[in-house]
Amino acid sequence: MRVDARGRRPVAARGLSLVLAAGVAGLLVAGCGGGELSKADYLKEVKAINQKFADTVEKTFSSPELQNPSDLSKAADIIRQGADQLRDGAGELDGLNSPSEVESSHDKLVSGLNAFADDLDKFANAAASGNISELQSFAQQIAGQNLPSMTQVQSAIDEFKAKGYDIESA
Repeated sequence: MRVDARGRRPVAARGLSLVLAAGVAGLLVAGCGGGELSKADYLKEVKAINQKFADTVEKTFSSPELQNPSDLSKAADIIRQGADQLRDGAGELDGLNSPSEVESSHDKLVSGLNAFADDLDKFANAAASGNISELQSFAQQIAGQNLPSMTQVQSAIDEFKAKGYDIESA
């Protein structure tokens, strides 16, 4: 994976990783089931899962099919897999009984993740059809971190933080 002068991944990759991490975290947290989770349990599960997901994101988005796409059809397949994982995670997250104090943030996150999965499907379709202008537009929105679904997810994460729930840290 390419890095900048400071040894960090490009902003777009970091932003995408964050959004996707939140989605997969939802998938794995939802597996806990039961009633409303306490704040400590909710955070414990999310943080444990974020590390597993970060590894998955790194592997997926550093795949040769996405880094040097010689076959846009294969790149589209990789993108669709990510969209499917997000959608599954959002669905399971939706079934989780979050602590009541973060219920609206939780719902906003679920909605944002579903919207982002839909955006990834559009990106995959553009890749599969070879629509370069649409690919460039999507890439610019990701790089600028102004894709509406990404901003919705980030807004939800910010709401969690404001309520004392740091769902991002491992």
